[in-house]
Amino acid sequence: MKRKWSASVLMVMAIFLIVGLGSPVVTKAIADTGCTDGDCPPQDQCTNGDCPPDPTCTDGGCPLGEDKDGDEYDAQHDCNDNDASIHPYTQELCDGKDNDCDGDLLTGEVDNDGDGYLACNECDDTDAEINPNAVELPGNSIDENCDGSLGACDPTAAWKNHGQFVRCVAHEADALIAAGTLTQEEGDALIGSAAQSDVGK
Repeated sequence: MKRKWSASVLMVMAIFLIVGLGSPVVTKAIADTGCTDGDCPPQDQCTNGDCPPDPTCTDGGCPLGEDKDGDEYDAQHDCNDNDASIHPYTQELCDGKDNDCDGDLLTGEVDNDGDGYLACNECDDTDAEINPNAVELPGNSIDENCDGSLGACDPTAAWKNHGQFVRCVAHEADALIAAGTLTQEEGDALIGSAAQSDVGK
């Protein structure tokens, strides 16, 4: 025997069906790129993909607090929230800053000779007169400006004769004197040193 439904019952059932098939309410937290599948920022301990103390953080859905520098790390996880280049998991650079917020600097992020250049940015951190901004002096075997070259008057190059090498040093020294980079006495000392050398002989 078929059951007959009244119009009012059918209307109520239709309302329930419409509500039941409606779209579920979805909440989306601001992503914290440091928390993904159990990989939480170093300040937190991770359990089953959750970054405490916020229980809503699962599989990368960590709500952020205030993020002043816009690097997607809030002040709780960022050791410098005023610099977007500094945050967990970024690359550590040779700039004297703890870029990745792990509490450590690169081995060469020191300035032993006090010339304003970190050891990881220069070729000799034991001599303040050797750094990327120094003047390359002609005729010696020191790379004063750390560019990987000994300049135009490289004493290790193949010279036709000794005179050619001395003339090169004299020319470069005169140019530095004219530019005010060297004094006349300093220039003469370089030329005299070249003249007394065995380069090109």
